Amino acid sequence: MKPFFSTRHYFLSLLTLSLLFVGCGPRIDEAGRHNIRGVITYDGTPLPTGDIFFTPLETKAPPGAARGGGVAHIQSNGTYSLTRDAGLFEGTYQVAIRSSKVVHKGTGADVDLKTITETEMENTERIHLLPEKFYNDPQITITVGTAKNQTRDFRLEK
Repeated sequence: MKPFFSTRHYFLSLLTLSLLFVGCGPRIDEAGRHNIRGVITYDGTPLPTGDIFFTPLETKAPPGAARGGGVAHIQSNGTYSLTRDAGLFEGTYQVAIRSSKVVHKGTGADVDLKTITETEMENTERIHLLPEKFYNDPQITITVGTAKNQTRDFRLEK
């Protein structure tokens, strides 16, 4: 008489159950992360575009976490937000802020990258809106505490 489950079926069943259980519960990347949001200003004016990068110096990221740092896009009103699985673990982070825009070489008018043609792109240049010191200044750091939702504003000056 042939057994109902062969060894092959047994191992396939175990593999399937293991994969199901891996999908249950909080992912390790979400557990322990904190929502961080804020406003970035430069000389008192909200920074209209760019990205803010958080590089971990010392964190309480659990073993196996995909990354301990984060990056957020700066909105036109100067705000940024890291939420859910993109948040930061408790710890200290170095902050880098980069902001630039593309303009026409002759007129200096802003270029809409969504509508520009490849030929028109040749007559443009990228202008940095912040001094290079904000790109990777070791003096700009934050400490993320235990609160689930935290605000960190950056007031940059020339």
